[in-house]
Amino acid sequence: MIGGKAGSELDINQTLLPRIIIVRGGGVGDFLLTLPVIFESLSRYREVILFTKSSYPELLPQDLQKVRTFDLDSELEKLPSFAKGGDLITFWKDSSWVREVEGYGLRRLHLLESRPSDEPHVTQAMFKKLDWRISSETLRSAWLGDHWNPSSETLWIHPGSGSSQKNAPFSIFEKRAKEWLARRTDNTVVFSFGEADQALKIIVLESDLCSDPRVQTRTYRSLRAFRDTLSECAGSFVGNDSGPSHLAAMLGIPTDVFFRSTNPMIWKPLGPRVRVYLDESGANRIL
Repeated sequence: MIGGKAGSELDINQTLLPRIIIVRGGGVGDFLLTLPVIFESLSRYREVILFTKSSYPELLPQDLQKVRTFDLDSELEKLPSFAKGGDLITFWKDSSWVREVEGYGLRRLHLLESRPSDEPHVTQAMFKKLDWRISSETLRSAWLGDHWNPSSETLWIHPGSGSSQKNAPFSIFEKRAKEWLARRTDNTVVFSFGEADQALKIIVLESDLCSDPRVQTRTYRSLRAFRDTLSECAGSFVGNDSGPSHLAAMLGIPTDVFFRSTNPMIWKPLGPRVRVYLDESGANRIL
C-alpha cells in the first residue's frame, strides 16, 4: 500500500508544470485578493515562488507553507535565477520591466491587471486572464481558515482605510457600536487603527463612546498581531474597503464593509460571511 501511494504521488507530480513565480506588491487587500491564485498555483506547479512585501508572508495560512517567499524590496535580484523554463505572474506592466523579464528564458509570462476599472471581480479577472477556472462558491471560502466564534461578544470596528475617500462617515460606525452595546450588557466593542488612522482615533477618543468601559481602542503596527487578535476575539467586523476588512472576511468573521469610492463588484472582500453596503440602508448581495 505504501509503495502504491508513493507511485500515485509520483504520477501526480509528473503531471505538474515545473515552476511559477508570482510577483505581487500593492496593499494588504491586493495581496489577499491574490491568495486564490496562489492556492491554485500549488495544484498546477511543483514549485511556487512568491515575491511580495516582507510583512505579507506572515498572513499565509498553513496550507500555503510550501510556497517559497522572498522580499520584493530587497531580494528581487534573485528572480532571474528561478525564471528559466518557468512561468511568471506579474502585475507590473512597465515596458522596461516587461522587456527585462522576457529575456529571462521564461516558458510563459502572464501580465495581470493591478487596478482593473471594469467588472468582473478582480480575482475572477485574474483567473480568466490565466485561463483557469474558479466558481463564485469557491471564492466565498474562508481562505485564511474559518476562525469565526459565534459566541463572541466583541464587535470589531476598523473605521479607517488609509484613504479618506474610502471612509464611511464616523457616525455610521458610532451608530453600529451603540446598537451593539445596547443589545447585551456583556457586549464589547474594539476600535482598531493603523498608523495612518490617528486622526480617526482622536475622533473616537473624544466621542462619548469611550466613556463606556466596554469600548477599547487599539493601534496595530504588525499585520500578524492584528490577524491573531482579530481571529481570537472578533464575533463580527465592520469596516471600509480596506486591508483589515479583507483580512476579517478571509478569516470567516461576519464582515460588513462600506464602499464609497471603489466598485464592490470589483473589490468586494472574499469570504463566507460578507455583506456589502453602499450606504446604511441595507446590504447589497454581490458575488
